[in-house]
Amino acid sequence: MTGVAPDSLNVFDTVAVAVEDMKSLQDYTDQARRIATAIDLNIETIDCLIRQVERVQALGEFGRPAAGGNLAHLLDTLRRVRQEHRFGAKNIAAVVERALALSRQVSEAARGRPETV
Repeated sequence: MTGVAPDSLNVFDTVAVAVEDMKSLQDYTDQARRIATAIDLNIETIDCLIRQVERVQALGEFGRPAAGGNLAHLLDTLRRVRQEHRFGAKNIAAVVERALALSRQVSEAARGRPETV
C-alpha cells in the first residue's frame, strides 16, 4: 500500500487506497478465473488424447513390444499431466474463493458492517 504513517492518513486517503486495492483484487481474481478456464480446457484435451491413444492401443497394430511400451509410457505421462492439472485447478479455485471472501469482507467493512471470513 502507501508509505504514509496510518495516523497521517485522512478518511479520503483510506477510501482511495481501499478502492485501488479492490480494483487490484478484482483484476487478480479475473486472471485466476481465466487460468482456471485454460486449465479446464487442457484437462479436456488431455482426456481426449488419452481416449485416442487407448483406441490406437486397442487396435493391436502397435502390439509390438517397443511400440506398445511407447504407448503405455505416453498414457502414463498423459495421466500424470492430467492429475497435475487437476491439482492446479483446485489451487486456483481456492485462490478465487479466498479473493471473493476478502472482497466481501472489504465491501462490508466499507459499509460499516464487518463480516467474518
